[in-house]
Amino acid sequence: MRRMLRGTLTQVQIFGTIVAVLLVTALWGCTSLQSDYITAVRGNLSNYSPSYTSYAFSAGEVNTLIFGSAFDMPQAAFEEKVIDPMHGRPFWAPSVRYTTQPSDAASDAFYVVLTFNPPDSYDGDDACSKRELGGEATGPHVRVVGAFCSNVKLLSEVRASASGVTGPEDGLFARLVQRVVIELFPPRPLNIGPDIILLN
Repeated sequence: MRRMLRGTLTQVQIFGTIVAVLLVTALWGCTSLQSDYITAVRGNLSNYSPSYTSYAFSAGEVNTLIFGSAFDMPQAAFEEKVIDPMHGRPFWAPSVRYTTQPSDAASDAFYVVLTFNPPDSYDGDDACSKRELGGEATGPHVRVVGAFCSNVKLLSEVRASASGVTGPEDGLFARLVQRVVIELFPPRPLNIGPDIILLN
């Protein structure tokens, strides 16, 4: 009887340990999902056609405007942190480069705008109109409105955000920027809708 009782108690202890481990793992996973993710939502794509990218990318570089900031640092240094992960995106245009100081060869008609931490009402039309309404650093939560424009006309727009960004060197910030660029230039017209990416 005692052996049976000890065996039962041992089984209960093992079961309790397994449950505790699973519970801790689940709670850790939930915390990770809440703090480290990117949300990208495509906006107005009614004027977009992949053929526009042929003109925009023809010189190998794209004029890029960056408004606002995500971190407490000089604007020029912040722009470098934004531009670097943009190069070679989207994946089907690996040689394209983005620059805030385009050469004469770059197309004057097409440009990209990334506005960080703007007002909630700010959209792609505001970006293409070059309205400099970007905000300042807001801690670990970063919002950005991206727009692909042609002569002030909006061709495509993306609203994106990331939580849990620790600073300009955080790979999560680079992935946020890359995601915006990828969504701005779909290889074919896509339906409007959310695209939520959970990062490990």
